[in-house]
Amino acid sequence: MKKKLPFEKNIFRVGVALAAVLLGSVATIVLPHRSLADNTPSSTAASVASATAYLQSKPLNPWSIMALTAAGSAVSSSSAATTLNASVSTSTAIGLEAPILAMTAMGEDPRQATDGENWVSDLDNFYDGTQIGDTSTLNDDIFGLLALTSAGVSSTDPVVSGTRTFLLNNQNASDGGWAYNTGGTSDTNTTAAAIMALLTSGSHASDTAMIHAAAYLKSAQNADGGFTYDPTSQWGTATDASSDSWIISAITALGQSPTSTAWSTPSSTNAVASLLSLQNASSGFFAYQAGSGQDSFSAITTSYGLLAMLGKFLPVGTITPAATSTVATTTTPVTSTSTATSTASTTIVVSSGGGGNSNAAPTTFQVTYLITGPSGDLCNGKGNAATALDVLADAASYCNLTYHVQQYGSEAYVDRIGTFSAAGANGWLYLVDGAKPSVGAGDYKVKANDSVDWYYGNGNAATATTTATTNATTTTSSGGTTNTNTSTSTSTVATANTTSTAATSTSTSAAATSTTPLIGQVLGAATTTVTSTTNNAGESLSALEQELTTLEFRVHGCTFQFNKNLRRGMNNADVKNLQTALSYMPVATDSALSTTGYFGSATEAAVIAFQNMWSDKILTPNGMTTGNGYVGAATRVVLNDLCKRLD
Repeated sequence: MKKKLPFEKNIFRVGVALAAVLLGSVATIVLPHRSLADNTPSSTAASVASATAYLQSKPLNPWSIMALTAAGSAVSSSSAATTLNASVSTSTAIGLEAPILAMTAMGEDPRQATDGENWVSDLDNFYDGTQIGDTSTLNDDIFGLLALTSAGVSSTDPVVSGTRTFLLNNQNASDGGWAYNTGGTSDTNTTAAAIMALLTSGSHASDTAMIHAAAYLKSAQNADGGFTYDPTSQWGTATDASSDSWIISAITALGQSPTSTAWSTPSSTNAVASLLSLQNASSGFFAYQAGSGQDSFSAITTSYGLLAMLGKFLPVGTITPAATSTVATTTTPVTSTSTATSTASTTIVVSSGGGGNSNAAPTTFQVTYLITGPSGDLCNGKGNAATALDVLADAASYCNLTYHVQQYGSEAYVDRIGTFSAAGANGWLYLVDGAKPSVGAGDYKVKANDSVDWYYGNGNAATATTTATTNATTTTSSGGTTNTNTSTSTSTVATANTTSTAATSTSTSAAATSTTPLIGQVLGAATTTVTSTTNNAGESLSALEQELTTLEFRVHGCTFQFNKNLRRGMNNADVKNLQTALSYMPVATDSALSTTGYFGSATEAAVIAFQNMWSDKILTPNGMTTGNGYVGAATRVVLNDLCKRLD
């Protein structure tokens, strides 16, 4: 009886029409596809060509995208986009993993999938502190490791390191293999995939776990040189193409040759010869077993076979988002104009677009920044940068944005931030302290406390204006004024007008007044402003808002508890509960937050308002100055506490 592979059970649905995801060009460094060039004999060249032609004639699937890309066969971005969008499922971990691996094989960043959806973050959300996804299975943990590391997530990342530990702890001590289910019987396919996942996330071929796993695979080799799925199966132990393929790839990943004596039978046959014997001479597909012919799974089986014949293993491709790739960091003292000494980090950043690059590490300064897209703010924060272009690297890391830079001679041109690309006369422009510099962003050296704005607009047209006036006066204890700095800047960022007055500070008292857009504004009442005053008693509107919100949660009897991270693009019951809870906030608008279960821009804005309201508990402890709309651990603690305050 034919036994389906564990990976096929959940990742693929044969017969389902494959449809679309937008795969744009992203700023990434694409590492070479991993292989050991001479691990397979040259006689496989004809097999590779035949299998490639077969896959080219079939509808794409995530695995054929990986295989064809590895073979150097051009895969249409639009066709791949259609396929991955149809095959991905954000409701399960396993439903995200093969599409992520396909994207990274093509050199695309899964953090920018359909409509800016972040599949890496979506996958992270399935981590429960110990393992990824279904607690009863190991395949989603294995492919989770492969997917995350292929997207450039470090082996020291808590999700990767935690899942890796979980996988090692579930290696069967009796034979060295891994099972599809936790506590189950070992099988060769899961074991081969686990080897690749562990090697890419920090293990070495010489590790005891890898030696035992390789010994288990060797024990499953049949007399014909091929491999079976489960050498103890009551359903039969005949060689199959999928098992041959997975084990050839695992052997290659271990740095060994699948045609070597160590992996050959006494009659000198091996898995490569076995796999070749299962390839249809006329059509090029790999039959699952001898005489089984072509079936609905042949395209996937052939994809496995093609990767094996190419000497490839998973992940096929690994990307490193350029915006967050740091090569070296040192520290240099910088003296401020008031003679006080501060510290600025000096960083060499790898960027695909260049701009301001030199062999010497540039000195960075702390700046504030705002990135505004056609429909609103994409990111605002504070970070270190050497140039106006470097600001995007910090923003990309802080707000999880991607951006793309084109190099024209010595000039760097930003042609995309997030999902918004330059088109016609519209594109990405930048300002420093409200003024347009006369040099490119890569050549503009920032100064301490600069305000850098990136915005999407028409460089030849007049834009809306935001005026900000700041007055700062420092008074000594004797009453004398030591210095007064007044600056006025005009910003061409198309946002609502906002005026802020800085605090006047003395040694005996302090008062601060600011006009800021509060909850009502971010939920749609764009003209609503509320004045917040802080006096010596420490009373503030923020504290009153917190008290009022607490009362509202009590009145509504909130009992929701949020145990998973939530973010824009999700659609589930937890989001619906979140929307219901956020609707309890007192807001300066008549418009209610819809409880649809879809986490869109309105929900994100409400989360930001909530985070800003509870900044002392959510933002400040995490070094943040404004909400980001992501419902992580700190935000969940406050929400859960409010929903338990029923006494």
